Amino acid sequence: IFSTASVAKTLTASAIMQLAEQGKVDLDAPLTTYLPYFEMADERYTEITVRHLLEHRSGMPDFDWLAPGYYDNPDNSDSALEELVRSLKTTELLSEPGESFSYTTMGFGLLGHVIEVVSGQSFENYIHDHIFAPLDMESTHQRLTDLDFTQMASPHIPGTDGSWIVNPVFPYAREEGPGSHFYTSVQDIAKYAIAHLRQ
Repeated sequence: IFSTASVAKTLTASAIMQLAEQGKVDLDAPLTTYLPYFEMADERYTEITVRHLLEHRSGMPDFDWLAPGYYDNPDNSDSALEELVRSLKTTELLSEPGESFSYTTMGFGLLGHVIEVVSGQSFENYIHDHIFAPLDMESTHQRLTDLDFTQMASPHIPGTDGSWIVNPVFPYAREEGPGSHFYTSVQDIAKYAIAHLRQ
């Protein structure tokens, strides 16, 4: 079983597009349409749309991956995605929404919470019910608690001194899930890829 890192963004994008096809999400609607408690210190946050987040053109910053202690206490609570949204009140944008490309995993955390609010399911349950289960991806999981650790390949994480450390399971927090992790086998990811290629 491998950690897929940012391939997870394609899951989130697929889920958003499913909801858009059902008329439940408008890609060009402001994010505040779905998350009215989303606020930032920069007043331009009201201009951020779902499409901006999908295209990495929201002006959002990213997680501070290399900050000392960043991986020490990952938040895997059920409310982690909502808490991420609510934590941005003092955060500034890097640029005008829609103006320039800036890759951000944090933006996909916000999209993950949109999926929760619109669908009424947790992000993980929505992805399981609408992507993993229909594709018979039985070896694929999003939460560490669901993994068979004896089958996990060992990823590496950056150490504080710039070196790389072998880590049995990459300690992603749940708020990062929509943009940076799910765990899968080669067989299952092949099913996922084939499903997209056939569309």
